[in-house]
Amino acid sequence: MLPTRITSSPFFALLCLWVYTLAIFASPLSATRDSKGAAPVLLPRQPSVDLLILITRMNTLKEHLLVAVGDTILHANKSEVVGQEGTLVPRRYHIPLNIAKKKYHTEFIGKASFWDEQDKQKAIKEMLAVKMPPFVQEGTCLDYIRIVLEKLKGRGSVDASVLEQYETIYGERLKVRYRLMHEKYGI
Repeated sequence: MLPTRITSSPFFALLCLWVYTLAIFASPLSATRDSKGAAPVLLPRQPSVDLLILITRMNTLKEHLLVAVGDTILHANKSEVVGQEGTLVPRRYHIPLNIAKKKYHTEFIGKASFWDEQDKQKAIKEMLAVKMPPFVQEGTCLDYIRIVLEKLKGRGSVDASVLEQYETIYGERLKVRYRLMHEKYGI
């Protein structure tokens, strides 16, 4: 134990402050750009991918929306399971994105960040495992994309602006569907 007159000295306090500062700011990083020493990695880089909405058969009653997370296209369509006719099932769309972008109307809605490719694949697997509500209870392809984006937001992969962008598209597409239904069926 140190004597109290040393610990109460202003020089001792200054020495402690200097040691504390040195300990915090001491860095193993190299001082020059061309140094051969490797710098430690504190956090992995977060790669980001584009989020796109793809619209097939646009402005028809058979209009269908898909979401591209990077180069992976996801959508919800009819179930092939007997007894689940009114429930859509999430699936991977097996057309390369570059072809889909030429074929369908495309809307950029933002970026999604993942820790690495493995994290992105895990997120996509989660999106494919989504249990959709019945079609008549907000279980449409439009709703599937909303669910996907909300899950990505919950993981911290997207921010609220992505959801806002999509809500604008969602509202526009619903208006078109209602107009087409009214024209065709008088509803």
